Amino acid sequence: MELKKIFIPSMGVDLVFNINSLVPYAKSSIIYDINCDDQTIIVAQPLNPITKNANYTEMHLTAVIRGNKGKIRVGIKCKPIKFIKDFKLAGSNRVAAIELKYFPPLTETTNIRSAYRLPLSNHFSINGKIIYLDDEYITKRDFIFRDVSFAGSGILCPKKINMKVNPLTRIKMHETIKIGMILQKEAKDDPTKMEPVAIIPANAEITRLNSDFSETHIFLGMKFINISSEKENALNTFIHEAQVDELQRLSRL
Repeated sequence: MELKKIFIPSMGVDLVFNINSLVPYAKSSIIYDINCDDQTIIVAQPLNPITKNANYTEMHLTAVIRGNKGKIRVGIKCKPIKFIKDFKLAGSNRVAAIELKYFPPLTETTNIRSAYRLPLSNHFSINGKIIYLDDEYITKRDFIFRDVSFAGSGILCPKKINMKVNPLTRIKMHETIKIGMILQKEAKDDPTKMEPVAIIPANAEITRLNSDFSETHIFLGMKFINISSEKENALNTFIHEAQVDELQRLSRL
């Protein structure tokens, strides 16, 4: 795989942070320019900006390409070397950008279905509930959906609610819970409102657990089990539309 044939200007990419950790996360971007001699790439500053003081241990620039066995995600390790406030595009447009130094080799990270985790936002979000040990827990009170992928989701749970221990913090690795997700996107006629687009019921196995995510919250990563083909397609469409929306917003900057 030749890097210069994959990472080309105007291509939509993802900046993935801490890809090998318990809690990886991604931000969509677009390539503005690449210099293979200097091993540098200039990309758009994501809508949720990366700052000089951002806390992460590793960064990868990744893209989805078509391989011999279908779509795969490839990536290359990189680091920001310059934050540009007014990078000049064609014409007179100037935008915020980041210059990255990349470090070969280019590698295949994982299959696309489990690679990309969509960070939820004001434009695409999820509400829902969890059933654990026959008790029901709801979003915004007992937990929030942090991200979602084709294969699973990550949630944040407050350690305490009204000075009492949140029962969801007692969930153990490999336990199975029941979840119900209401996928929502920004209403076209009123950006201040969210409209439901699908309801996804599923069982989920806890595959990642970080009790020290922060002083106030724990992180749980889950793998979906037994989702019907219809619901799986609805989830795939939701994630795809969110990615396209973010790239369109970036291209209009």
